[in-house]
Amino acid sequence: MDMLHLKDVRPTVFFVSREGRLDQIVEITVENRGKPVEARVKILKGARASEIPVGPIKPGEGRYQIAVPEIGEEGPVEFALLVGDKVQDRRSITWRPKRHWEVYLVHISHHDLGYTDLPRDVLREHDGFMDEILRFCEETEDWPEEAKFRYTIEGSWSVLHFVEEGSEDLVEKLVRYMKQGRIELTAFFGNETTELCGHEELIRLLYPSFGLGRRYGIPIRSAEVDDIPGLSWGLATVLAGAGVRYLAAGIPDYFRWKKKVHFIWDESEVLPRDLPGAFWWEGPDGGKVLFWYCPFGGSGWSPLDYEQAFRELPGMLEALEEKGYPFEVVRFRFIGGHRDNSPPDVRLSQIAKEWNRRWAYPRLIVSTNSQFFERLEKGHGKALRTFRG
Repeated sequence: MDMLHLKDVRPTVFFVSREGRLDQIVEITVENRGKPVEARVKILKGARASEIPVGPIKPGEGRYQIAVPEIGEEGPVEFALLVGDKVQDRRSITWRPKRHWEVYLVHISHHDLGYTDLPRDVLREHDGFMDEILRFCEETEDWPEEAKFRYTIEGSWSVLHFVEEGSEDLVEKLVRYMKQGRIELTAFFGNETTELCGHEELIRLLYPSFGLGRRYGIPIRSAEVDDIPGLSWGLATVLAGAGVRYLAAGIPDYFRWKKKVHFIWDESEVLPRDLPGAFWWEGPDGGKVLFWYCPFGGSGWSPLDYEQAFRELPGMLEALEEKGYPFEVVRFRFIGGHRDNSPPDVRLSQIAKEWNRRWAYPRLIVSTNSQFFERLEKGHGKALRTFRG
C-alpha cells in the first residue's frame, strides 16, 4: 500500500532566481499515512522531465513548497510523487503560466486641509512630515534602487507652506530630491470638486504647482486627485495643454453606500468600479492624458511588515488576475496611517528591500506616480483604449 497521497498541486505567484534561470514556487499538499519519509517530485511536461527533492514528509497532511524550473507554455503537466524509485501518487493539472508581477508602491498622504485638525495645525503637521520624508530619503540613499524611499505629494498646498516656512537648507534638499525623482510634486493645488469649476478655474488649479516648478526647476509630470466622486471633462484638456501626461484618480463610490447605483461611467464599456485599470482620456480639444483609475479606499495597501506583505500580496494579485486585470504591472497607494493627512513611514522601503532579496517576482518597487506611469506606458500604452467624456 502506498503511503503518500498527492492531494493538490498549486502554482504560486512567486519566482526565485537560481543560476541564471527562474524557478517558480509550487505548493503541493501531501497526505502521509505512514512514518516520516524522504520524497521527491517528478514533473513531466510533454517530453521534458525533471525531478525535484521535497525533503522529509511528516505523518499526516501537510503543505510543501518546491521550486520548479519556469514553464512558459499553457498545457497539461503531470506531477508524480516518488519515494525511492516507486511512484506513490500522480496528479495532472492544466498549467497556466504566472505573470512576472511588478508591484509599484506609491507612498502618499491624502491631503485634506481642516479635516483632521485646524488648518493651521494640519499645515504644521505636514511641515513635520516633510522633515521626515527628507530624512528617509537620506537614510536609504545607498539602498537598492527599487527600495529607496520615494514619495508623491498629492497636493501642492503642503509644499507651498513648507518652502515659505522651512529653512533654506531643507528647501534646497527638497528641491534636490525632487529633481532626482525621489519626491514628486503633482500638478494640482488640492483635491477640487472639478464639476463646480469653469475652464479658467481648472487652469488655475495648476498655478501653484507650476509656479514652484518654474521657481526651482522641478518637472510636473503627473496629477493626482483622490476622494472626489467625479471629474470634469475639461480636466483632460487642461492637463494635456499644460504638458501633464499622467493622471491618477482615486474615485470613491459614495453613492452606493445604501444601494448600488450607476457609476461615473458605463462599467461594461470602460472599467468595473472595483477593478483598477488604465486608458487614455481625451479632452474636448483632442488632448490626451494617460488615466489610471483606482477605487478610493480599495486601492491602498499598507502592510506593517514583511510577514503581513507575504500573507496578503499573493491573494491580492491572484484576485486581480481572476477579475480580468490585463497587466503584469500594478500600482498600490501606501499610507503611513489609516487617516487623512497621514505621516510618512520608511517601513515601505524596509519591506521592499527584504522582499526583493528573497524573490525575483513579484517585484516590489517603491515608486513615484511618474515612474509607475512611464513603465505602464512603455509596456502597454499603444494598446490602451481611448475614451472621451
